Amino acid sequence: MALWGIFKKKKVEEGPRIIRFEEISGLIDREIEEIEKNSGVIRKEINKDIVELVEDVKEKIPELKKINLDKKRENPKLKEIVMENLFSWIESVEGFMNEIKDIGADDLREYLKILDSSIVRFSKNSRPAFEKATILIGNEIGEIRTLIGEFTKKLNVQLGLAGELFRKQVLINEIRNFFGELDDMKEIEKKTGIIIEEIENKIIFYEKELKNYEKEAEDYEKSRDYLEFVEEQNLIEQENKKTDSEIARIKQDIDFKELLKHFHGDLKKSNFIKNYSDDFVASLVGDDGLKIVGLVREADLDIDGGKLKELKKKIGEKREVVRDEKVVGFENKIKELNQEIVREKNNLEQEKNKNIRFKEKEQKIVADLKIVAEKLFSSKVE
Repeated sequence: MALWGIFKKKKVEEGPRIIRFEEISGLIDREIEEIEKNSGVIRKEINKDIVELVEDVKEKIPELKKINLDKKRENPKLKEIVMENLFSWIESVEGFMNEIKDIGADDLREYLKILDSSIVRFSKNSRPAFEKATILIGNEIGEIRTLIGEFTKKLNVQLGLAGELFRKQVLINEIRNFFGELDDMKEIEKKTGIIIEEIENKIIFYEKELKNYEKEAEDYEKSRDYLEFVEEQNLIEQENKKTDSEIARIKQDIDFKELLKHFHGDLKKSNFIKNYSDDFVASLVGDDGLKIVGLVREADLDIDGGKLKELKKKIGEKREVVRDEKVVGFENKIKELNQEIVREKNNLEQEKNKNIRFKEKEQKIVADLKIVAEKLFSSKVE
């Protein structure tokens, strides 16, 4: 048929070729135009065949209605059944003709679906009447059946061509979906790229801040004020060490074991001595009257009360070694910035890995798209 010639000619003229990936969208647009054009041609061919069928059948119906079996030497009851089924079949044929000429669907796929349903329904519903009518009637009724059979053969050709169009439309829809996924992936990659840039800028900012604070801390630690502060803390530490040595020496000079043995019968004095033994410094600071001196002497043991009194004073005047507040501030800020840098670098790595996964998925979509495009265009896609 003419339409088949159009498809065949187009295929021969195009032949195998290589298509660039960026050409696919434009080729699809042209393919859609061809599909719409050829859909119209198919619809027109089918309509023409339907009109011809309806006209041919319309011419044959009156002849069927004139059939008279009176002269046939058959059982009257049989002749009655045949005539009833003849007119039943004629009614089915007329209904079928009205159905197929009045299909109003615009979409070719829907149109063919309705047409196919009409043919299947007619074939099923009219078969019993046809079989009974043809018991005594042959040629006349067979002519209409032949016309319908020829129509369905022509229709099958058109269905084959339409099937090719539908196959292409399915592939086009797949490709469009792939392009939609690619657009989504590119949008995600764009957003991820912005996030990566923001993180990199944060890292640059934090690293710059870190260098500034490290330089500021280094300069401060070279300053006269800080060096004097360090020297003062070193002196305090040395004095404290001397005091601690003196505490240890004086505590060792007191024989707490002998004291506890001497006052073992006096629970109050025993507890007082035991506290001194367990926590000498706290007990000495809390011993306002230096009762420990009296107890030691009462036990006939040696003790230098003056040294103990002087030690108590030193303990009271003892100063804690402290750190410079500015240095502590620098260290805290430097630690905080290092933590921020590590956190942002982890975030950066996560976003870059995410971007890698997106790109891998994009490559998979492109590969799948190419496969479908090669099926559609029967050409290699690069």
